Amino acid sequence: MKQCSKCKRTLPLTEFCKGNDKDCLRYKCKECINIQSKEYYQKNKERYKIYNKGYYEKNKEHVKIQAKIYRENNKDKILVRGKEHYKKNKEKYKEYYREYRRKYPERVKAHQAVQYLPVGNDCEICGSTRYLCKHHDDYSKPLEYRTVCVSCNVRLG
Repeated sequence: MKQCSKCKRTLPLTEFCKGNDKDCLRYKCKECINIQSKEYYQKNKERYKIYNKGYYEKNKEHVKIQAKIYRENNKDKILVRGKEHYKKNKEKYKEYYREYRRKYPERVKAHQAVQYLPVGNDCEICGSTRYLCKHHDDYSKPLEYRTVCVSCNVRLG
């Protein structure tokens, strides 16, 4: 047992992070450190944004590789997080899609027209066989579409 220097609660040693104290644990409990870190971040948000942007620019390839590794190793966790986010923001999503359908009725009709038609085996632009979708060059011709990967579809607009 150890007493936190911030909240003065006596807690088990598992509630303290490793540190440089004589018992190799920090003076403050994990909860107090968490609160302190969040407060510091809120006070220095702009500073963090500038630093993170600079770090990303200098280490773009490394960051992309690490993100890819994380996504591959945590597919289930990411899926659960996405579902929870959708549940919490269901009304926002509904409103967004309602507005999209109102704003782009021609696009919606074109997508619905080919919804159940088969997608090709590979991207017509880059040859990728992963994450394929249907791309309309002209929404007024809903049955005319190309098979492209998601990356190429984003580039095409």
